[in-house]
Amino acid sequence: MAIIMQKSRKKIILHVCCATCGAYVSTLLSKDYEVVLYYSNSNIYSEEEFIRRKNDVEKIARNYTLEMYEDKYNHKAWLEFIKGLETEPEKGKRCLKCYEYRMKNLVNKAIDLGIDNFATTLSVSPHKIYKYIKSIGQRLEKETGLKYYDQDFKKQDGYKKSNDLSREMNFYRQNYCGCEFSKR
Repeated sequence: MAIIMQKSRKKIILHVCCATCGAYVSTLLSKDYEVVLYYSNSNIYSEEEFIRRKNDVEKIARNYTLEMYEDKYNHKAWLEFIKGLETEPEKGKRCLKCYEYRMKNLVNKAIDLGIDNFATTLSVSPHKIYKYIKSIGQRLEKETGLKYYDQDFKKQDGYKKSNDLSREMNFYRQNYCGCEFSKR
């Protein structure tokens, strides 16, 4: 799959959780937007794991000639944000707060860069609850005036296509979402 290059298109900033999800969604969005990647994942434990995943997202940026930004790793701030939810099960309240944390960072970066459209790769995974992601995106859209790109990217074989492209591009494929609590 190739990225379509066209300078006159609107920009969209895409929160990328990992390269496996990011490559496929980048190609989809590039049909209508100039895609800007944003790696903001302080939920990931450990910092070495954060860097390992980031390195593959940088490969996407290089291979597709996309602009990329990253947040400084701050796991302590993320832990403080989800405090009291450490024992929640996967797909529970902790995960909802985690989506919110990363998507708030995304809209703040969009505002900083003057980009009016935002999206996240979080909905690619069947392990993520789309209705939560959608709800947060819509709320942030109302709060900021930015436009949330609402799509469940796992639909129409999106998850399978993401995995196929990940294998083709030889990306690291993690076996847990990111935080230490998801490793149980």
